[in-house]
Order: sequence, then C-alpha cells, then structure tokens
Amino acid sequence: MSTKIHERVAPGIYRLASGGFRVKVAVGDRRRGGRQRETTFPADAGLREMKKWQTHERAKLLREGIVPARGTLEADVPTYLSKMKRKLAFADSREDEINAWLVRFGNRKRHTITREEVRRQIKDWEDEGFAASTIRHRMTALSTLYDVLDGDDAYNPIKGIKRPTEAEPKPDSHPPHIIIGVLDELWLRAAMNNRGWKTLARALVLAHTGMRPSQMMRLDPDLHIRSYLDDAVAMVEVPSGKGGRTHWKPLTTDGVAAFRLFLRVGAQARSRHRRSTSHGCWRATAQASRASIRTSCATPTRRSFGALERTSRTFRNCSGTSHRRRRSGTRWWYLRSSSP
Repeated sequence: MSTKIHERVAPGIYRLASGGFRVKVAVGDRRRGGRQRETTFPADAGLREMKKWQTHERAKLLREGIVPARGTLEADVPTYLSKMKRKLAFADSREDEINAWLVRFGNRKRHTITREEVRRQIKDWEDEGFAASTIRHRMTALSTLYDVLDGDDAYNPIKGIKRPTEAEPKPDSHPPHIIIGVLDELWLRAAMNNRGWKTLARALVLAHTGMRPSQMMRLDPDLHIRSYLDDAVAMVEVPSGKGGRTHWKPLTTDGVAAFRLFLRVGAQARSRHRRSTSHGCWRATAQASRASIRTSCATPTRRSFGALERTSRTFRNCSGTSHRRRRSGTRWWYLRSSSP
C-alpha cells in the first residue's frame, strides 16, 4: 500500500495515494519538546470522524503535559515536606495531614485560599465525623506550610480560626482480679511452654512498679537496676520517659522479684519493644491495655510509699499501640482504691 501523500484535505488530514487518509495532531513546537501523534483511516472514513480523533488526541496530549502551576498548594507541598522531614518525628503523618487539603484546594494559588473557605472545609470534616484531634493536626499542617514557605508575618488562612475542641477523655479502670488473672495466665504459659519469660518479666515490672513502657525500654541493667536491688531499701533508677525526669523508685518485695526475673531472662530492650511483646500479650489475655494494667495494678505500690494521699487518683497515660495513637490516643486511667 502506498503511503505517499496525494493531497491535503484539512489541517492535519491528508489523502494518500492508496485512497486512505493519514491524520496528524501536534501540541507545541516539536523543535522545543512538542509532541505529535498520527494514525491512518480507511478510504471510506468520514471527515467528522477524523476530526473527532484529532480533538480527542489533542486533549490527551494537553493533559499529559499538565504540571502543577507554581504557587499552587499542590505544587508547594513537596517543598514543604522536604524542609520539614528532619524536624518531624512522624513525617508520614504530616504528609497525610497536608494532603487532606489538596482535595479542595490543590489547584488553587495559596494566596487565594480564604479563611471562610478553610472554615467551610473544617465544618465539612466535622459533619463527616472526623475526630477533633485529626482536624487540629490538619490545621497545624496547613498553617505550618504557610509559615515555612512564606514567613511568620505573611498571610496565613489558618490564623484566627478557632480550633475544634477535643472531647473530654473518659476514665477507665480494671479491678485487681483482672490484673492478677493476666499475670497468672502469663506465668502458666511461660511454665508450660518454657517460652515467653521476657514478656512475663516485662509485664511484672509494669504491674508492680507502675513504670511506663517507654521508661522500661531505656533501663540499663548495670546502670539502673543491678547495683541497687540489695540495698537496705531496694530501688531502681528510672530513666526519663515522655518528657519526665530521671528519678528513684523504691521497690516492694514483688517489685524486687520482678526485677530479678527481668535480669535473669535478659528482658532489657536492645531496641524498641515490639507490640507483640509489650502490648499484645495484655490484649490477648485480659482484653485490657498495658497502660491501664500498669497503673491499676501499681496502685498498692504507690500507696505503700505514700505516693497516693487520696483514695483515688487519675493518671494521664497513652495507649502507645502505634505512632498515630501516641499522638492522639490519650486516655485517663482511673486507679481504684484497694481499701473497702
């Protein structure tokens, strides 16, 4: 079949010597990176059909060449994230939080986004049932983007908008018989299977000392434990955790026994404790979080050293099951009095 062009029928449409048609479409100057596509049609093809193909292919080429306009929110997000990556403890969460704004404002110039539009977006999220903490994190992400890219004194649509109020946390507690049942099950499992001794030792330390998991994972046997168990008043040096300070913790007889097992089985952390070792065992055994068991069971220990002056007290604690829950999963754990 001959492919020699016989005549030009319309812009980009040529009749071939064979009777068929060659149809071309181009976007931009090919010498400067423009692109072109072409195809052939049979001799009986209609002009309208060939022009329709040109329109469709031209639109596809134009869409493929679209890049975010400079100054739009979507275009500025990568720059913002690259600057914040080393400053954030949870960079992946910040990326999710800032990307939530792109659905509505991604193709907008940042300076055209108004406070009223931001308020409407926040109201939509509230109507959809998003938690107040989630919305607050998203507001922080957008506000920080403007501050980082434009400066503290530049326009910022988040400034002046009242942040949603988080709901009051509800108290939670577990009676002593549940705690004792958990420890009994862990003892039985370790004795029957000769495995799980490290998990048991860590559970006993949490239960009999009230120590945080973040503090327990920082314990060094030689620096914090071994040298002080045989003193007249047995105690351990507790490393700082969750912003607290290093302090000394006196131990009951049960606490001393827990730490001796802790040392004997080598339960000290060589890296961050996995969920399966320090949290999953509690859920699987008693359907209670490690934090509530830690605080509930430690009540008699705290009271025996005069740490509790009232019959009950609330302690703020965090469930710690993942990095997101560490940020927003705050609970208030109620410590029941052991007295009648």
